[in-house]
Amino acid sequence: SVQSAAMQLDAILVLLHVFTVSTRTVRIDNNRPRLDVHGNIVNAHDGTVRWFEGAWWMHAAEYGECADPPKYGCGDTTTKCGFHGNHNVSIWKSPDLSSGSWEFQGHAVQCAKLEGCGILYRPHVVFNPSTKLYVLFWNYVYSVASGKTGYAGSGVATAPHPAGPFTVRTNLMNTTYSTGDFDIFVDPVDQQGYIVYSMDYKLWMEKLTRDFLSATGEGVLIKGGSQGPKGLVSFPVSFVEAPEI
Repeated sequence: SVQSAAMQLDAILVLLHVFTVSTRTVRIDNNRPRLDVHGNIVNAHDGTVRWFEGAWWMHAAEYGECADPPKYGCGDTTTKCGFHGNHNVSIWKSPDLSSGSWEFQGHAVQCAKLEGCGILYRPHVVFNPSTKLYVLFWNYVYSVASGKTGYAGSGVATAPHPAGPFTVRTNLMNTTYSTGDFDIFVDPVDQQGYIVYSMDYKLWMEKLTRDFLSATGEGVLIKGGSQGPKGLVSFPVSFVEAPEI
């Protein structure tokens, strides 16, 4: 009947309304600082932004307060602003990446509470499909109190949720070389984890264990690469750092 057909049409329209997803364009401007929900500048640097649990999550280095140098870069000033031991890994959440939408969730780890940590850099978070845990990596420079100098390597922590709480699993991962700047890659086909890192201005890559907590010492095939003193093959480039994959 006409009435029955009309009722079916109404039902279809209702379903269409329910499943319609509103979208909007978000502009990310490198000339303007990213703001949180309170209008403050987000103190988050050199980390990762990933889609987890229905939202965008940023795990990044939070630098302690210090005065901006008027002319030179932070590393060229006497105070070394931005290169202090008061770095933390902060956690932020946003529904759409827009400035003004970021909400602070807490700290994952704090350099001052990590053994041997002098300056913390480049946190990265990935999801481990095998353990169902979120795995946080960071690298750091030794503290003066540790009696050591230079890059220490990478630490690892895990959590059941992007917001934490994160538990430190190791202060120093057993990579073949002491890692400088690095990145983590998880193969979407077989869920194998890899770490690619710079050391002595060369790039190295090796497999991680299935739980992503340790390096296996097993490298990867690199066309045109050079054999290193400890068995790994480096990428056929030199005087490079800060890899992204």
